[in-house]
Amino acid sequence: MYPIRLIDYLWELEIILWVITLMILYLLGAYFVKKYFKEPIESKPFNFGISLFLFGYGTARLIEFIRSYYIAYEYSLFGYYDIVITNFQITGIDLLMRLSYIIISYFVITVVCFSIEKYILRELGYNTRYFITITSIITGIISVLLYFNMLWLLPVLTVTFFIIVGSIVSFFLFFGFRSEGRLKRSFILCAIGFSLFVFGLIMTLPDTHIMMTEFITSIETFVHLGSPLFHIAGGIIVTFGFQLELFNWSQKIQYLYVLMPNGVCVFDYNFRHKIMDENLISGTLVAITEIIQEVTKSKTKLKTIQQEEAIFLLEYGKNVMVALLTTENLSVLRNKLEIFLEEFETFFIDIFPVWKGDTTVFLPANVLVERIFKT
Repeated sequence: MYPIRLIDYLWELEIILWVITLMILYLLGAYFVKKYFKEPIESKPFNFGISLFLFGYGTARLIEFIRSYYIAYEYSLFGYYDIVITNFQITGIDLLMRLSYIIISYFVITVVCFSIEKYILRELGYNTRYFITITSIITGIISVLLYFNMLWLLPVLTVTFFIIVGSIVSFFLFFGFRSEGRLKRSFILCAIGFSLFVFGLIMTLPDTHIMMTEFITSIETFVHLGSPLFHIAGGIIVTFGFQLELFNWSQKIQYLYVLMPNGVCVFDYNFRHKIMDENLISGTLVAITEIIQEVTKSKTKLKTIQQEEAIFLLEYGKNVMVALLTTENLSVLRNKLEIFLEEFETFFIDIFPVWKGDTTVFLPANVLVERIFKT
């Protein structure tokens, strides 16, 4: 049998932690609203989805907070364990508030899943056919049905819930381990933060208490104080790890050039896979060559050149210079360009001293481009 509540000072501390959690959820929601108005139009749908989740889940958690600590505790014989002890047979305002929490939560979770599948995975070339979104809808429906004498669906709910969680964590880890530098760290931070947030959510689920009764009761204090703390830590870590440029940078890059100090282009790569105007390419190379000649006379090296909507990001090595044609100056692109330059010079370190002008020897650099700029 569960106790009515934790001992007094822990009870108050638990409530304070949840109040802090709610405040942080709303603050993070406001942060992504700010990003929505500041970032380019292609970023808006995903920023909207994230901010909607934070405000929506924060509101749902507020409803559940009031229900658990005040409505259920004041008017139920079982305190805030009423759902567990009655096997989901709560009634009246208690049931209405619980269902509101579930419906709002899964609505905003579905929005996030849809945003990830439509605006991230599809942009990166992965068509999931909205499998995660559909699974989220099904999970929300099952969560509601549990309160209408359909507790036999609990195992199905467990499976669908972990499909959603596993899919999103796998997505972050997959791209994290295929990326480099700061991009790699950002994806891994997102995976860690999301996992912590979900772990905090799982600790409050009646499903968890029913399936793991003895274990949960043995660590009751950790569960009730840890849940809001995991919410807080997870939300903050995801926000630090998440930068929208991690997901839309691939749409910004146009062309990559590798040039010798005398301005000769020894390697180039077209990211748009469209036939570009040869005169434009030639003119661009001539312009870069002239810039190189001017730069080499100066101690200061240009890092960025902007001409109307075209931006060149420049990086200089011991043997070559690289120029990335893009439509926006993003830190993730600068990071990738630095990594490419370092690996290019390492890869061809034996070629530079004996190079006679044959540019075909640099064609293996396509492998570096595919690995660094395509993930």
